[in-house]
Amino acid sequence: MKDKKGLDRRKCNRFEVLGAEVMFKKAGLFGWLSGFSKTCNLLNLSKGGVGFLTDAILKPGQKVFIVFLVPSAPPLTLRGRISWQASFEFDRTVRTGVEFMPFGSNRGWNSRNVLEVLNRLEQTHGEKESSSNMKSNINREIEEHIF
Repeated sequence: MKDKKGLDRRKCNRFEVLGAEVMFKKAGLFGWLSGFSKTCNLLNLSKGGVGFLTDAILKPGQKVFIVFLVPSAPPLTLRGRISWQASFEFDRTVRTGVEFMPFGSNRGWNSRNVLEVLNRLEQTHGEKESSSNMKSNINREIEEHIF
């Protein structure tokens, strides 16, 4: 995400996990009652957050639970907060950014064990896909200027 000066505010390297999907639900009673969303396409992942496509409209600041469905790995659940959404005029798809809650032992935070899993995913998928990430990042930059 860019700030007002056009600088990238992300602190963590983004990477793609081919074939990975995401499900989410709102935190709190409403989320508990409604359950998880249908699976959504993962755009990118980092130790700080995730980007995915959905048709759901979510409010920035809304707390959510995110479940990652990574091929050949058990599901991974994280707590986060909706950072932003951007819709396309030509369809109902909404690009969504979620910032993860901090990692540690405090109530409402993500487990340090989950951070270790994210580190392994980054080592496995971040290095293999660095050239495709560069292409994807260039395409995203173009999209941000067009849309």
